[in-house]
Amino acid sequence: MIGFARVFGLVSVLLSTLCFSQSGQWSFIAARVNNDVITQLDVQKAAREMQQSEQIALEALIDQKLLIQEFYKKKGQIASIHMDAQMDAIVQDNFNGNRDAFVDALKSSGQTCLGLKQEMKDAIIVSIMREQVQKPQSVSPQKVRDYYEQHKDDFRVPARYLIQQSGFKAESTLIIDEQPVLKINRLIALTTAHVPFVNIKKELDEFVQQPVEYAETELDKKLLKCLNTLKVGEETGYMLINGLYVTTKLDRKISSTTLALAEVQSKIEKLLRKKMQDKALRDYLQGLRKQSAIHYENVSKSR
Repeated sequence: MIGFARVFGLVSVLLSTLCFSQSGQWSFIAARVNNDVITQLDVQKAAREMQQSEQIALEALIDQKLLIQEFYKKKGQIASIHMDAQMDAIVQDNFNGNRDAFVDALKSSGQTCLGLKQEMKDAIIVSIMREQVQKPQSVSPQKVRDYYEQHKDDFRVPARYLIQQSGFKAESTLIIDEQPVLKINRLIALTTAHVPFVNIKKELDEFVQQPVEYAETELDKKLLKCLNTLKVGEETGYMLINGLYVTTKLDRKISSTTLALAEVQSKIEKLLRKKMQDKALRDYLQGLRKQSAIHYENVSKSR
């Protein structure tokens, strides 16, 4: 028979790895952050909301815990009236003011009013801390110019071709006497991917009312090679596409251009400012991690 002391010891070990999640359910502990815990249920919920792996979700939850702890270290306070107002707004907007229906919906999702209110409070605190750390920073004109020169390909508008395509049945013996079963206009771009910073569709709408297409299929890539050698008004030879012999006429070519610095300066400034703010937050969180006791219970450390 197993002795009482041993049984008690086993139960104690098991309970030490269990804790209430924010939703009020028992769950295994995923990590300890100083005096706080993060449960497996909390991690799974965050992973679903973030649409990320549980490992990434756990690291995000650890960062949140650190920011919240730092907020209270600085004697920060959040009045409960803010959460009450948000709860009232949810009840009014989503449940027509029926608080009982709201509570029932929370219960069915494994949540409680107290847990939801705490989540709201934590979200407000995290937002406040992020704003304090990620203060707006100025970007020098030289940094903007340097970025522009180093990433000019990101600002290049690809060549575009306005074409007419006519398709004939592949079994036709005398194509010249046949009426085309396919006759369409297309606007195709000489690139296989969307280009950062460049809103091609908006720019092209000024010329033609035709949505831009990107050369993603092998046939389109082959077609583009032909178009690059044509003059306006000329046609390609016949290409077999999905059971049709298709000929393509080049109606117009819009040459590739590079956007001027003045056209993209504000976008570059915004991008560089965000990079600086993100770095400031990463450095701040890294400092908090070095000062904190973080222990991973049931997962491996990822950083």
